[in-house]
Amino acid sequence: MSQRMAILIAGALTVFVLVLTTGVAVSVATKSLAVAPALPQSQVSLIGQASSATVVQISASQATQIALNAVPRAKLERAPELVSFQGAVAYEVVLDQSTLYVDANTGNVLFNSAATVASAPFRDGRAERHSEDEHRELEEHDDD
Repeated sequence: MSQRMAILIAGALTVFVLVLTTGVAVSVATKSLAVAPALPQSQVSLIGQASSATVVQISASQATQIALNAVPRAKLERAPELVSFQGAVAYEVVLDQSTLYVDANTGNVLFNSAATVASAPFRDGRAERHSEDEHRELEEHDDD
């Protein structure tokens, strides 16, 4: 009788643990589907031009003009898109020579890929990044 009772208790505990585990899994899955997906953790994420929750002070055409003024002789590749750039609401303006991010509320240029590439010294056809000290050493060496 004791062996039979031990098997019965072990079976009941196994069923209880399986039912409890399944309930927790279903609950977690249901909650994760109900929550709206968060913006990706990358630097840039799409907000969308039709978003009624996002209020901006600068229009897409103004952002285009700001970008074209920052990169002379550039041409617009596609319409600006409203994005989140490093936590700020901005327009992503893609030009034939660079991509710029223009703050949608202040009009400030947050990032200009043309300025980043243009400021890096070139050696053997490749851009290199240098610290300020290395830059001074290179300038002093070039004067020799």
